[in-house]
Amino acid sequence: MLSPTDVLFLLLGALLLLGILATKLSPHLGVPALVLFMATGMLVGPEGPGHISLHDPPLAQFMGTIALIGILFSSGMASRWDSVDRVLRPGIWLGILGPVVATAVVAVVAHFMAGVTWASGALLGAVVASTDPVAL
Repeated sequence: MLSPTDVLFLLLGALLLLGILATKLSPHLGVPALVLFMATGMLVGPEGPGHISLHDPPLAQFMGTIALIGILFSSGMASRWDSVDRVLRPGIWLGILGPVVATAVVAVVAHFMAGVTWASGALLGAVVASTDPVAL
């Protein structure tokens, strides 16, 4: 009989295999790999055949971390330096200025439209602004 740990590792291995297949099949299907990743997530969710409960925060965090590792790894392995080199400088500027501008816009709108203090508006803007470009 399989222990819960064995089942978890089996599930993670199957998801990793599905992720690799999604990355390899996406150019042939004409669909971005991210769409296939999202479809896989919907299949293993509570409404799909996987029936994984999303009400378990530690499990959701663990699976999200594993998924993020896989996505970052596959993106890094599939990128060629000549394609990255030409967009590196604009990407860095966009990654730095994008969240700063988004934070400022949300802070101004929250201050004038909702009447919150500047500090609360800036905090709300920092929460809403995307930090993914900075991390990548």
